[in-house]
Amino acid sequence: MAASGNIAVFDLGKTHAKVILFDPERLEEIAVLQLKNTVLLGPPYPHFDIPALKAFVTSSLKQLAAEHEIASVFVSTHGAAAAVIAEGELALPVLDYEFGGPDEFAAEYDAVRPLFERTGTPRMGGGLNLGAQLYWLARRFPEEMGRADTLLFWPQYWAHWFSGMAASEVAYAGCHTDLWDLTDGAFLPLSRYGVPGGLGYPPMRWCSDVLGPVRAEIAEATGLDAATEVYCGGHDSSLSLVSVGREYPGPCTVLSTGTWVTIFALGLEEPDVVEEPGLTVSMDCEGRVTPSYRFPGGAIYADLLGQMQGRDAPDAVEELRLEGFDTAATARVVAQDTGEPVDLSGWDRDAGAEVVSRLLGRQALHGLRAIGARGPIVLSGPFSGNAVFREMLGSAWEAEIHVEENLLGICKGIAASVSGAVPQWDRL
Repeated sequence: MAASGNIAVFDLGKTHAKVILFDPERLEEIAVLQLKNTVLLGPPYPHFDIPALKAFVTSSLKQLAAEHEIASVFVSTHGAAAAVIAEGELALPVLDYEFGGPDEFAAEYDAVRPLFERTGTPRMGGGLNLGAQLYWLARRFPEEMGRADTLLFWPQYWAHWFSGMAASEVAYAGCHTDLWDLTDGAFLPLSRYGVPGGLGYPPMRWCSDVLGPVRAEIAEATGLDAATEVYCGGHDSSLSLVSVGREYPGPCTVLSTGTWVTIFALGLEEPDVVEEPGLTVSMDCEGRVTPSYRFPGGAIYADLLGQMQGRDAPDAVEELRLEGFDTAATARVVAQDTGEPVDLSGWDRDAGAEVVSRLLGRQALHGLRAIGARGPIVLSGPFSGNAVFREMLGSAWEAEIHVEENLLGICKGIAASVSGAVPQWDRL
């Protein structure tokens, strides 16, 4: 565990990359630097612009280290990305999970992937299942995959770049990857996906484990002290749960809103869920099984309001079927629960927003029930200020609903992770 002091958080989201200097004792952001995270279209396929990200991180840390003390570095990233490494370097570019290439072998992949009951992983399109990425890469780039020796999840790729140490992390391993066996608490063999035998997983570590100090090259380029420690790092959504779980020790629920509405049921001893679109069972940062449900609520909100101009809203709703949306409940809400379609093209924006907010509130309630959520809800993000959405939740939820006004969810989770006791691996 690193000494107390400011943490430089590299928060790599799908849209933006940030370097946040964070005081874990005061729970304050000291500085935030940001870059748009771009995707290079190829060749050989759409992939993340790692040189640009490295340049951004280096220049950001150099700027911050010149003005502030930095005790440690912690990396938080989006899901569904991994680096295939050969002798310490990338064997292939890191594939953008929105690329549809892996769907080329969808039928073959479906025949070999494990059942939901074993992994908690739903079948997702493109490269959203890491197993599907690896299956496609093994078929399309056998030479490069044949010389690869290490698979690094996205946070641990960056931790490796900072420290030179390779590791795996359980919350990332168990988040819709098709690579983690929930029943056995162990990795599934990569050979299942046609990956050559030389490629393997690094040792499992906790996100809050210190892998080592920064490499000399990094210290020289950034001005960081040579003793600056590098944490293993983790998945952004999972990290945002840690501080909530510590504050509410019993069963509780996190409902995060934005482009995606994501719901997590925390503290359930034996989750009882049934496979359906949008539902995932994963591991949290402390190795506990955690069901979740997600749907593109913010995107739907903006899209439906836009489409209401000159269209029947039920027509727009039908297009959401592939998103795992509860279209039957949606149609009832948009039709004002009368069963008859309502033409909203002549409605003003406020009236349309109310209807769509009710639609999303109902879908959120469906997700809460689907994952067996219990206890108080911690609500965050843009919809926490939506009175209609909150009223829909409050009318059907017996426990309290707390609005998380502080937007430091990931940083607070990191602070809780590095300051609290971590369980031992025999719990898995």
